[in-house]
Amino acid sequence: QENHHEDRSFPIELGNSLNNLETLLLSFNHLVFLPPALLSFPLVRLDVSHNKIKKLPPLHSDVTISHTLKLFNASCNELTELEDSTIENLRVIEELILETNQLSSLPSSIGLHTESLILLWAGQN
Repeated sequence: QENHHEDRSFPIELGNSLNNLETLLLSFNHLVFLPPALLSFPLVRLDVSHNKIKKLPPLHSDVTISHTLKLFNASCNELTELEDSTIENLRVIEELILETNQLSSLPSSIGLHTESLILLWAGQN
């Protein structure tokens, strides 16, 4: 019988074989966190919508995804806050979808992306 209390996340053992992965769709998987190893993939599109994620891992400017991610969908999760540095280090973000979470505010670092950001969806928070 399945244990409903175990942490569910992306299987790290696949990491070594996904060096060219650009799109990762992980919606509707009951994920409770994102493993930091995902940040080293050259992802352009990451969809983690409809999970149970409460907090995103810290994102530093020296990780691969900070220079490649253009679309990030974290809608319909349980996010309560976003770290300023995480948003600041999404260097080429074009579409940031955060609707239907539990955010009470957005980090001021979103204003740093006026050149690249074309969609910010943060309704129903």
